[in-house]
Amino acid sequence: MAAEYVESGIVPSDRPGDALHLAYAVVYEMELLVTWNFKHLANVFVQKRLKDFNFRKGLYTPTVCSPEELPGE
Repeated sequence: MAAEYVESGIVPSDRPGDALHLAYAVVYEMELLVTWNFKHLANVFVQKRLKDFNFRKGLYTPTVCSPEELPGE
């Protein structure tokens, strides 16, 4: 899954760790992926590409957010 995120351009090829984080959250259907990485993960443009890609593949898409955006009670 991580390789597919790199191959599709969702994550840059020089950031395989970011692709692994996304893949883990998707495969294990985690509700949230919390990160300070605004460039490659917590970015509305990346999230849109991820959501579209996962929809086409029939995959779950977690909410990606920064710690500041965590849902409150």
